[in-house]
Amino acid sequence: MSQIYKLPLVLEPQPEGGYTVTCPLLPELITEGDNAQDALQNANDALAAIVEGQIYKLPLVLEPQPEGGYTVTCPLLPELITEGDNVQDALQNANDALAAIVEGLATLGKSLPPA
Repeated sequence: MSQIYKLPLVLEPQPEGGYTVTCPLLPELITEGDNAQDALQNANDALAAIVEGQIYKLPLVLEPQPEGGYTVTCPLLPELITEGDNVQDALQNANDALAAIVEGLATLGKSLPPA
């Protein structure tokens, strides 16, 4: 499942020609191109590389439920709570929930709290 991210980009023409693209919410996103279209395509590629490289190490608590399945919570992210029929499903659901939390925080101009 693909994610859609809405991020503000700053496209600045350069005196020597071409454009630079930055993102106020992702300081590591800095790229350029010979024209606006190339610069924006390079920004898209840079964003894909940044998102792909994100690895979050968070403590998860898996609790077996009396009726079956597992509940997953995270002590560092109280908003992360999900469940699954088995451990694999519960962990996949936790991953999906984390992606939604990261996206929501990005929309608000925030990031995950430090571990």
